[in-house]
Amino acid sequence: DANVLMAEEQETIDQAATRVLAVIHKMNLSASTAACAPPHCKDFFLKDVSSLAHVRLARTLAAQSVVMLKNKDVLPLSSASTKSIAIIGPAADAKSYDPRAGQGYDGWMFGDYYSGGGSGHMTGNVTSAFTGLSSRAQELGIDVVFSLTDNKTAATEAAARADVAFVVLGATSGEGIDRPDLRLDGNADALVREVSAVAKATVVLVQAPGAVLMPWRDSVEGVLVMFLGGQQTGDAWADIVFGDQVPTGRLPVMMPEAEEDSIPP
Repeated sequence: DANVLMAEEQETIDQAATRVLAVIHKMNLSASTAACAPPHCKDFFLKDVSSLAHVRLARTLAAQSVVMLKNKDVLPLSSASTKSIAIIGPAADAKSYDPRAGQGYDGWMFGDYYSGGGSGHMTGNVTSAFTGLSSRAQELGIDVVFSLTDNKTAATEAAARADVAFVVLGATSGEGIDRPDLRLDGNADALVREVSAVAKATVVLVQAPGAVLMPWRDSVEGVLVMFLGGQQTGDAWADIVFGDQVPTGRLPVMMPEAEEDSIPP
C-alpha cells in the first residue's frame, strides 16, 4: 500500500531494499533471470518444463528429500522376504487440489499433500503414494491390498493380510493462514494405532508442510517424512521403500513430542 510505504522512514525503506538486493546479488539472480524483460517474456513463461528429463529430476529430488526418522530393520523391502504389502489411508490416494475447480474449498490459498497453498501451488497430474507403491510392488511380484479411507475396520483387515502395512498420512498448509495445530489430518493417529496393533510391521509415510505430532511413534517399525514432494511423490516413495534410492534428507524443523513443546502461532 503506497500510503503505508510513505509513512515509513526512508532509512527503514532503504534497509528493506538492501536486504532484497543483497540476495539478488549473492545468488546472481540478475544474470540467471535475464532471459527476458516484460513484456517480451511469452516464450520464457510458456517453456515446456514437463519433459521426461524434468519429470526424472522431480522424482530424484523428491526421493532424496525424504527423511527417515525410524527404521527397525523393515526397509528397504525385498521381494525375497516381502510377499505382500498393505497401503492404507485417504492420503495415500489424495487428489491434487485445483483452486480453479473449487473442490469444496473455494479458495486460492489452500494447499494439498503435494505442494503448499497460494501463489506457489502446483496442481495437475500427480503420482500418489498408492500409485507409486502399488506399481513398483506389482513389478516385483509383491501382492498389494489396500484401504484408501480412514475406516479402521477396513484398515485393520488389510493390514492383517500383509507382511508390511504402509499407513500414509498428511497435513496441509496455506498462504496467509496458520495451521490450527500440528496434528495430522483426519483420524490419522487412531488409524495408526489400530493398524500397528494387528500388522506384522507398520511403516508410516508422512506428507506434510512442516512439523507434525507423532504420538504413535513407539508402536511402529518405520517412520519417513516427505515435505510436500510435488508431482512425483508416489514414485519417489517407491524409490525409497524398495531401495532404489537412499533417503538423504535431514530435518529442517523439530518434531515435537507434544503440542506443548512447540511455539503456538
